Parts: sequence; C-alpha cells; structure tokens
Amino acid sequence: MVWKETPKGSDVKAYTGYTEFSSEVKKYWTDYCTDNWPNATLIDSASFLYNCHGWAWHMKEAGLQSGDSVKIYDPWDDVYWTDEDLSYVSTTEAYASKVSYYEDDHSAIQTSTQGIYRSKWGIGGALMEHARDYGPAIYEMNYRHYYKLNPSVIGSSGLLCANSQRTYYSDTEISGSTYYWTRNTSLLDYVSGQGTTDYQVNQDDPFLYRDLLQQQLHCHCPL
Repeated sequence: MVWKETPKGSDVKAYTGYTEFSSEVKKYWTDYCTDNWPNATLIDSASFLYNCHGWAWHMKEAGLQSGDSVKIYDPWDDVYWTDEDLSYVSTTEAYASKVSYYEDDHSAIQTSTQGIYRSKWGIGGALMEHARDYGPAIYEMNYRHYYKLNPSVIGSSGLLCANSQRTYYSDTEISGSTYYWTRNTSLLDYVSGQGTTDYQVNQDDPFLYRDLLQQQLHCHCPL
C-alpha cells in the first residue's frame, strides 16, 4: 500500500507493484474486449498493473504510461471530489473531464469529443475508447456523474497600491500541466508566470481585488 495525492494534496490510498500478465493472457483479455465490443477502440492492451480508478484519477494526471502500476479502490476514488478542498467539483457532461459510473463504481475520462470516453475495463481488461453508454453491461453505463477540476487562486485580497506588483498562486498542482491565467487588462499589467502555477501582475489602479484575476488549468496529458 502507498499513499497518492489528489491535485490539492489530499491523501488517497493506492496499491502498486503488481506483476503483469504473460503475453498469452494479455492477448486473451485484449481480444476479449475488442471482440465483444467491436464499436469501441483499443487504446492499450489488457493489463493487470492498474485499474479504472488508478488510471482515470491518478495515472492520467501524473502522466504515467503503460507499464506503470497503480490501483485505487472504492471508496478512495471518492476523495478526489469529496476532499475538504474539492479537487474536483460536480458539473455537466459538456464541461467534464472525469466520469463516475456510480452504480457499479467504474471511472472514465472524457476525451476532447463530448460523449466519447476512455476507461480501463475490468481488473485485467484493456484500455478502451468508447461512447458514453457502450461497454460491459455490468457498469450500468446510463448512471453517470460528471466532474471537472476545481483550481483556485491563492493570494492576498487586500488593496494593492498603484504601480505595485503581487504574485498569485494556483492551489492545484499537476505535473506537466499548463496553467492559463486571465486578468482584467484595463487594471492589471502582466509581469510573469503565464503557463505556470505562479502568476505576477502589476496594477495602475489604486484598488485591486482578487476577483479581478482568474485561472484555468489545462492538464497536459495527451490522449
């Protein structure tokens, strides 16, 4: 057992160090997934090294690749959207990056195409790309909850004197990600930090409040 972290630093119990299938077993389960669900697309062959929660909630964000081993079991996947700082918040499918099939405790990520997901099927199944409601019947795919990242801005909300600088920070850190900051351009001048967790601004107006600054986090995890 090991401890992993949500994007905002909450502990998640996980398991690693599993031994991979033999080539024969890997082929059997890969073929099982592709033969039984021909309208899904194989992304990676069957594996015993990780499960659906480990892949969707941790491996994608950490940039881990095929051959890495992480398994997360219920209820620890729930921590990602129930931790005190809310690493993820509930949303609609249009804005979701993560999907929870809550009736059978299965996790997926949504691709850049709405309604097209990727998920790891079964303890030893393959990584598949599939329509929202297409896959093993055991997952009861019509029952879904949607989640999106919930990055927040950390920094003083006090007044900032004219011609002064202040640095703001993201409370969400994901390795390899790109951070996009926006600002009220009539009040704030950009200094440095676009694309990073730290963003520095200068302002000409004698009054500045934190809500003039916003941040969006885009995880750099190519599909």
